[in-house]
Amino acid sequence: MSIELKPCPFCGAKPICYRFAKKGWAAECENCDFEMLGANEPDVAAKWNARAPVAQAGQVPEKPTEAMLQAGMNAMAEAQRNGSQSLYVYAGVCWDAMLAAAPQPAEGDGIDHAWCDGVCDE
Repeated sequence: MSIELKPCPFCGAKPICYRFAKKGWAAECENCDFEMLGANEPDVAAKWNARAPVAQAGQVPEKPTEAMLQAGMNAMAEAQRNGSQSLYVYAGVCWDAMLAAAPQPAEGDGIDHAWCDGVCDE
């Protein structure tokens, strides 16, 4: 059986699907070696093709969230209370606070252990 796999979510290269040891199957990117395991070929192909996109480090929303805006305003107000009159300081503390308040990827989304998925003995 040969099931079509979507391109690698990290580099866009072509993946391959193959039998992995005695316990299952693997879908692997031929370029960056990202790998996902499953019990059988349809299982691993479905996981590979249906995986959720992962936010990249440092990625922020196109438009700031309410929490980001509030954090930025609070940081600028604090800088003003501390006596700063520099717009550069205001901009810097606002930006830093907004980045810190940006939404983060949910923990436990399964991506951190996707390569094993219970097929390994670990």
